[in-house]
Amino acid sequence: MFASFADFSFYQIALKSVHLVAGFGRIVDPQARRCADPTDDAGELVAAEPEVLAHMNEDHADACRLYATKLLGAPDGAWRCVGCDPEGLELQLDRMALRLPFPQRVRAPGVLRVMLKQLAEQARAA
Repeated sequence: MFASFADFSFYQIALKSVHLVAGFGRIVDPQARRCADPTDDAGELVAAEPEVLAHMNEDHADACRLYATKLLGAPDGAWRCVGCDPEGLELQLDRMALRLPFPQRVRAPGVLRVMLKQLAEQARAA
């Protein structure tokens, strides 16, 4: 809708370096390649992300909660899956956001399904 407005533009950003100021005494220069994971080898997963998020939130909200509380040590609540890429899952509860890294890179929805099932089993056992 907004893309048709005259003052709307799309930009592609290529990171050369990153300087993170994360609070008093928490200033770091992480490697740029670790801040923007490439997804060119995971087109199938990227295309399926909206369906993955909807499925996780509608059918597996309990697993999202377990990922956050059992695997990431977060407080209990109605955690939602808000993002997914080859390196991990983004979870959110109100204004708190967490990242669940995958043990290995995931490039396709079928592999993601297996990975998320294994992580849910791990969380249930914790």
